Amino acid sequence: MKAVVFGGASFIGSHLIDRLLADEHSVVCVDDFSSGSWLNIKDAREHKNFKILTIDLRTASVCRIARALHNVDLVYDLAADHGGRGYVQLHQINCSNNFAIDNNVFQACILAKVPKIIYASSGCVYPIDKQTDTSHITMLKEEDLGPPYNPDGLYGLAKLVGELTLERMYQEYGIQSVSCRFFTVYGPRAKENHAIVSFIARAFIQQDPFVFWGDGTAIRNWTYVDDIIEGLILAQDISGCTSLNLGTMEHQTVTNAINKVLTVAQGLWYPSYAPMLIADTTMPVGPLCRVADNAKYLSLGGKPSTPFAIGLIDTMGWYSITHDIKTVAKNFDRLLIARK
Repeated sequence: MKAVVFGGASFIGSHLIDRLLADEHSVVCVDDFSSGSWLNIKDAREHKNFKILTIDLRTASVCRIARALHNVDLVYDLAADHGGRGYVQLHQINCSNNFAIDNNVFQACILAKVPKIIYASSGCVYPIDKQTDTSHITMLKEEDLGPPYNPDGLYGLAKLVGELTLERMYQEYGIQSVSCRFFTVYGPRAKENHAIVSFIARAFIQQDPFVFWGDGTAIRNWTYVDDIIEGLILAQDISGCTSLNLGTMEHQTVTNAINKVLTVAQGLWYPSYAPMLIADTTMPVGPLCRVADNAKYLSLGGKPSTPFAIGLIDTMGWYSITHDIKTVAKNFDRLLIARK
């Protein structure tokens, strides 16, 4: 199979490319490296079935993008102007770039007669009014999307429009698609602008007091990147046009997650590190309770297999090997809200 991965040098995209190459597929990575990293695809670049195209999907012509799709069997669209909560909430206009990115990619897929698209959507498409009660957890199901629609910010709106566009593309052109809704992904290669890695970075530089955004009661189901990749691979075998939650049903509060990070930090790095926790309620936190119902994924044979405790150890081990304490400390405030 020949696959094109838009956004292939990104955190998730690079893990996907590693898996596709391991499965002996031919892979073309399309990225503009505005936030993706050459280091993420270091091993892939040595593979005989791998090719890189540097294209800015915001401004490139549809014809140029379509040329990258010649004789392609499958497109993975993971390209996006995106970061963690700090970035998407404080840089809403930047996130509006996603309307242009998706439009250009989709129009190119139509022109190139691509048979199938697997689209990186998000839990941000779900109505925010269903995510406000931490005393009663609402497991978000695929059919909860709407109408009426009430997505999470311009990023969520762009992903929603992307999903709706794919529905029309199936009806009008027969292009199959699966919109995979990611729920709070973490793991090696993730950046400090995502919550879990920001907690890890704070512990890595021994921040004291340890500052976190919000009051700590927000609930998430942090999903390890390997489980997301398994879902993206499973989506290859899904026919028609549909959506699919990719998230673990193991959920916890921000405070619980921080305490687990600190426990691992004490075991791996600093046995006596016990900082004071300080809540910064002036910073963005997003919906209070975002948890996926993954019954559909399970019914298709999927099974998230990485408990948070295990994924956290792996991620913290990777972080300490690949990062320098002084550099992280010097750039920390910028890293929390930047794309790169």
